[in-house]
Amino acid sequence: MEPFAPEDPYYGDFTLAAKSLRDRREVVLLQMMFNVRLAVTDEPHGMCYENAYCFHDEEAAWRAFETWDGESEPSEPWVKNPLSGARGTCSCRTCVNARAA
Repeated sequence: MEPFAPEDPYYGDFTLAAKSLRDRREVVLLQMMFNVRLAVTDEPHGMCYENAYCFHDEEAAWRAFETWDGESEPSEPWVKNPLSGARGTCSCRTCVNARAA
């Protein structure tokens, strides 16, 4: 895993962490306005995502960042996949109500 360099001009101020996968894709953890997003991109320092998951809980997002392989769903309770629109595994009242609607 390459160390995250916050001074790297390719990363925006909202990037919390980044790591490289063996296949040269990058996993990034991003602070969004209302949640934290875990995303994978195949572009160097890319902001166009191959896949992404949003989390209400920043600690859960960090745990997911540490273990996510960029392929399967993250192991921590996620809220939404913004690319597919899928609702996730988060069990908070807001997410349960959104899945029921």
